[in-house]
Amino acid sequence: MIKTCDLIRNHAMILSDACCNRQICTDKSQDRRSSVTDKIVKTCFRIENNTWIKAIRRGLVMIIPVIMISSFSLLLINLPVPAYQKLIGGSEHTIWLSVLNTLENATFGMLSVYACISIGYNVCGEENRRSGRAAVMPLISLCTFFIAVGFATPGFDDASLGASGMFLAILCGVLSSAVYIRFSKIMGHRRWLSDGADEHLNHAVEAIAPAAAVVILFSMVQWIICLLTGADNYWDLMNMIFCNLYKGAEESFRTSLLFVFLENLLWFFGIQGSDALGIMNVNIFDPASKVNIAAAAAGQLPTRIFTKQFFDCFTLIGGVGNSMSLLIAVLLFSKRKSSRTLAKAASVPILFNISEIMVFGFPVVFNPIMLIPFLLTPIVAFLISTAAMMLKLVPLTTHFVTWTVPVFWSGYLATGSVRGSILQLIILLAGVMIYRPFVHIHDEYKEHADREELNAVVKMYADAEQHGRAIRLVETEGSIGSMARRLVRDLRQEIDGQKLNMYYQPQFDCNRHMFGAEALIRWKHSDLGFIYPPLIFELAEEGGFLETLEKYVFRQVKADMEHTGNLQISVNITALTVKESSFTDFLIDEFGALLKSGRKVYIEITEQSEFNADETMRDNLERLKKAGFCLSIDDFSMGHTSLQYLQNGDFDQVKLDGCLSRQLLHDVKTEKIIDSIVYLSKTAGFTVLAEYVETDEQMNKLSEIGCREYQGYLFSPAIPLGDLETLLKNNQK
Repeated sequence: MIKTCDLIRNHAMILSDACCNRQICTDKSQDRRSSVTDKIVKTCFRIENNTWIKAIRRGLVMIIPVIMISSFSLLLINLPVPAYQKLIGGSEHTIWLSVLNTLENATFGMLSVYACISIGYNVCGEENRRSGRAAVMPLISLCTFFIAVGFATPGFDDASLGASGMFLAILCGVLSSAVYIRFSKIMGHRRWLSDGADEHLNHAVEAIAPAAAVVILFSMVQWIICLLTGADNYWDLMNMIFCNLYKGAEESFRTSLLFVFLENLLWFFGIQGSDALGIMNVNIFDPASKVNIAAAAAGQLPTRIFTKQFFDCFTLIGGVGNSMSLLIAVLLFSKRKSSRTLAKAASVPILFNISEIMVFGFPVVFNPIMLIPFLLTPIVAFLISTAAMMLKLVPLTTHFVTWTVPVFWSGYLATGSVRGSILQLIILLAGVMIYRPFVHIHDEYKEHADREELNAVVKMYADAEQHGRAIRLVETEGSIGSMARRLVRDLRQEIDGQKLNMYYQPQFDCNRHMFGAEALIRWKHSDLGFIYPPLIFELAEEGGFLETLEKYVFRQVKADMEHTGNLQISVNITALTVKESSFTDFLIDEFGALLKSGRKVYIEITEQSEFNADETMRDNLERLKKAGFCLSIDDFSMGHTSLQYLQNGDFDQVKLDGCLSRQLLHDVKTEKIIDSIVYLSKTAGFTVLAEYVETDEQMNKLSEIGCREYQGYLFSPAIPLGDLETLLKNNQK
């Protein structure tokens, strides 16, 4: 069996193949920057790898579909077009408006409920899913959330069920689940019903005691807090805190700056800052707006800088955190396809200052990398805007502007001058430059996290191969299964888009003459880089499109053979596919004319595959031989293959497993094994090719034994078709 270390080594060699022609040039400043970035990335990785943070992040990601629907419904309700608003407000169109309001209430109006359920589910983890707690924990989280917002109290505010209550939803989802797990372990797993009872019923009955304990505990804590503070529930307590925070505050530079800072800071923790600090708009900034509007109407000069329109138009461009700057920075500078796709999806809502998709989807919430730019960008926007208006470079805001009015137009409407739009442009560009380095750091963090998950997938696959275990990566719990399912989806898309590449590793004889090449599939994932090729076939098999993948490979090889001269080309195929008569028909139809012209195509079947000498497989091999294909056994000596295939002359070539080549110089037994195979080849009429030949000493020793065909890094790594053509021309000189 292939050892785990060999698989990992092969993975590293493949990555080296892809990068062999790259030149890396760095200086000391770049090294220092890279070192700082690495430290930030590793620190953030440790933070976000925390169980609770991961649960929050995944829980928020799971509600993105709801956020998307709610964003567009909110946009359609508040679209800042007077004719449109008049139209939907007419009596004959009340049904359309009613539908939109219902949709908005069912999505945005219940966002915290969905988040609480989703986070509660993601807290449970693999162990608790197996124990049956996964179905109960989201319900317990929801119960505690309803307690926290005072759902059953007379003064209940339904705004707490929407985005405004997100912080409480996150808090309840995490804490209640953690406490429930703890209580479950303390109380133990007692089977109340018989072993013959329904398993789900047993799980439900077992959950009664710890669930009751959690709900009672949260109720008691709320009663104590409310008794001490005078609030009716956690929601009222939170509002009380924020109301007292700005009690007696007046319009000033200091108050306004603190307002900008806190509004965005609260959003970072999932608290809708605009609602939490709504008292500031009501008591300070709305009155200031009215003063300016009244002054302008009376033909007088406005006097107030810090108005509600000031904040809406200049410190919240695209929504909280000046999200439009973040979106542009992602579209321009992010290397990650997934981030750019999310940004494209969020572009229309953000144009109308609806930023939830970016805030919860990117995400910004609980993302330590984005904390600094998320807070800094609005502050810089505030300072630039204040300076511009104090210096009278831009007029003060004198007109009411709906918060959904797009950027540039809102700046013009609010100030009555195109200079307002120019100011927005300057702020927008400044925000993009602030976000830019953090977008790069976020990319590197995601790449680091993805590599960790990908390596875990490769390791699990390698361990399964080493121990001969059947495995379904896509059915694995946790991050490994999630990564595997992601890879399956992406692989299918890459095949459909014909974006997989063929590389070719040249084959040489003892005179260093290139006579052939092995076709090797390479998949450069847009976010993950090069994927270990054996894993590609495993993913295709688990995804149910292995035959589609192998047909894609053979079609690519056929097209490439027009540029490979008279080189014999070897192509790998799985034993599962060989057993399919329809695939044999496909190969004969595709390559029939090419084989009749004298070209040699070797079909390699790895010995790791289960060779079953059934009649169908034998018939297919015979048909391929008659059609003109040559047959090769790859990774010979791995243990599955019967020597009967060689004795019967079914195969034309044997490729020695790489472990034999690597151990040749250090192990006398390995030398004797290779010598026996070479001796058998002379009597049975097949050739022997050694893989993983990396030194002249290996080649010389193999030549002494009688093995005269080689493939490995001594001659060339796997290279693209264009490089193969160049190498072929140079070798023929």
